[in-house]
Amino acid sequence: VFVGITLIGGYWAAGLSNFINVIVIYVGVVLGAISSVSKAGGMAALTAKLPVQGHWFDPLAGMGTPVIIGWFAVMCTMAFSTQAVVQISFAAKDAKAAKWGFLAGGLLILPAGFLSAIFGIVAASQFVGIAPTMALPKVVMSLSPWIAGITLAGLWAADVSTAVGLLLGSSTLVVEDIWKRFVQPEMSEKQQMVVSRLVILALSLLTYVLAANVSGIIKTIAVGLSLTTAYTIVLFALLYTPSLCKKGSAFWTVLVGLVVFVAWIIMPASYRPVSQLIYLEWIACLITFFLVYLIDRRPAQFSKKP
Repeated sequence: VFVGITLIGGYWAAGLSNFINVIVIYVGVVLGAISSVSKAGGMAALTAKLPVQGHWFDPLAGMGTPVIIGWFAVMCTMAFSTQAVVQISFAAKDAKAAKWGFLAGGLLILPAGFLSAIFGIVAASQFVGIAPTMALPKVVMSLSPWIAGITLAGLWAADVSTAVGLLLGSSTLVVEDIWKRFVQPEMSEKQQMVVSRLVILALSLLTYVLAANVSGIIKTIAVGLSLTTAYTIVLFALLYTPSLCKKGSAFWTVLVGLVVFVAWIIMPASYRPVSQLIYLEWIACLITFFLVYLIDRRPAQFSKKP
């Protein structure tokens, strides 16, 4: 579904479909949460059935504060440099619309995450010892078929909203930074559209294969998005402190970010100095950026297009 939206309509279709997606998300999640709690006998009965050893209503315990802060750090880092996020802002009518659109979108979708956590609490009370990955499917499939279908549609709508932007952003990077630079510099607008759609289709097939073979999706995403740290540091320096930028700043900062990423992947968990890769990426990339500033005597060359 989301590949079809992306291929046919692009960002225009993504924006229009998101109006429907938000409504479907809230209808599905709220209806599913109410129905699952009601089926469990109400919130009081649900709470009484929960295992004693657990932090069911504590906002930080369970996963632990370092992990939660790490997730925030990853997403905040990603938001400044990932093509999908940046491209959405440039697709807005003007800077003011982009700013308020991001703020309104964040506040609008924030409650849905907390409501979705109810499914995990219901699963813990109804299906003792269930694997975390099976909690949501088990609870939803225990509801009536109509409510289960609407709930799954709401959860799928959230995927559609995210995936369309990611696919379009990835396609833009391939077309602008690879295809136009090395394969076909003089491309017409129509040719760009054709190549962009072919890239979207290829990336969709590739990511489907990757997703089908990933066991821990949240952990995988957190590790992968930590790579954006180097780009974010370089972007911040370029925008706010260009005097600190040297000719080798971007190259060495990104290279060290990649080296830290590879080292983290192959390093046994017991030897990792911190619990989350994002902490190590920020430390290593910041140190590298400032070392380059001190060592490299070549000033960065900035060019402005007319």
